[in-house]
Amino acid sequence: TNAKTSCNCHFKTMTAVVRASVYLSNQTEFNSGNYYRMRPFEVKTLLIKDVNRIEPFTAIDGCLIKEIIQPGNDLTSPGISLAQAELAPGKATLPHRLDFLEIYFIMIGNGLMHVGEESAEVKPGQAIYIPPGEIQFIENLGSGLLTFLCVCHPGYDPGKDEVIINQVTP
Repeated sequence: TNAKTSCNCHFKTMTAVVRASVYLSNQTEFNSGNYYRMRPFEVKTLLIKDVNRIEPFTAIDGCLIKEIIQPGNDLTSPGISLAQAELAPGKATLPHRLDFLEIYFIMIGNGLMHVGEESAEVKPGQAIYIPPGEIQFIENLGSGLLTFLCVCHPGYDPGKDEVIINQVTP
């Protein structure tokens, strides 16, 4: 009986590992019903994009965005997206909240990051974790552009980005 129990446990563990492996290799999506659903996209094995060739647009929060890796545009995994954002001197993004987590990585310039009730100065080389659902905005404190990378998990979805109208920014 012990061998059988051990075997069943091992089988359950292997099943979980196989499911995780299938999730990663086939780019499937896990839902709350413990089922996997195939996503309709082609898996890219190598995708190289030059940020200097990407056309920028103004996001709803007011910063200039270049979507580097965006599942909706690039047929990549829906699990993550990467964008470069720029904010002019003396400007601030509009307070907004996302239904997914976001990480900023400051590349150029100095800013003041606001997340929830907290604020802190940020500079090149620093990463900022922004939990899902928190009101956030960033101010450019420098005399040049504030440039930062934005990583979203799951990938950025504009339908889950809400500008907060009643919040006052500097």
